[in-house]
Amino acid sequence: MVVSPIHVEDMVVTVRDWLLRTPLLGRQSIYFVFTTGKTPGCAAETARRIARKKDLRYRGSAWIEMPTNYPPLFAVPDEETSARKIQDALPAVYACGERIGAGERLEDGGRGRWSGAAAALSIALVRAAFLRLYVRPERFLATERCISCGRCEKVCPGNCITMNHGRPVWHGRCIHCMACVSRCPTEAIEYGKSTVGKRRYHFRSPEGE
Repeated sequence: MVVSPIHVEDMVVTVRDWLLRTPLLGRQSIYFVFTTGKTPGCAAETARRIARKKDLRYRGSAWIEMPTNYPPLFAVPDEETSARKIQDALPAVYACGERIGAGERLEDGGRGRWSGAAAALSIALVRAAFLRLYVRPERFLATERCISCGRCEKVCPGNCITMNHGRPVWHGRCIHCMACVSRCPTEAIEYGKSTVGKRRYHFRSPEGE
């Protein structure tokens, strides 16, 4: 089973690329589960394409709605709304797990106007332009609130941050997951002016992390 967030109406590019270049051994069936703030876009189409290329039996995809967490462009819901959305998603999570455990096929998420190769191609072109023009590591900055804790470096899933004289420096293939912005304990990290004054959010377990 593959679990991936949705980014710009499709599977996160790092997950997609890892699946395409990594030998997938063992079972010949593959399931996909996507988390998304709004719609799953054409992720199911991408998942089917990956399954074909890897010669695996595609067993469908599901999508679970989660709190939106992209402050550069969208309003992030308050804590109460976010907690309620996660609670409301639990039945779908459990149902998805039961179907996978029983070997049943999942209903594809993101059908309709997002289905088909033409829609997937259109989204791929839009996403490529977005990543090239808008996702710019050099636009990140740490304000005077930075306490040099290094948390941003630790939480970056792409290893795109290094600490230099106690200050974070962004580089590499950033995918705008916003982990650095959302997990900074002093809210010191901004993406240009697009995140200034905006709420940040990340899931907290009962233990507080």
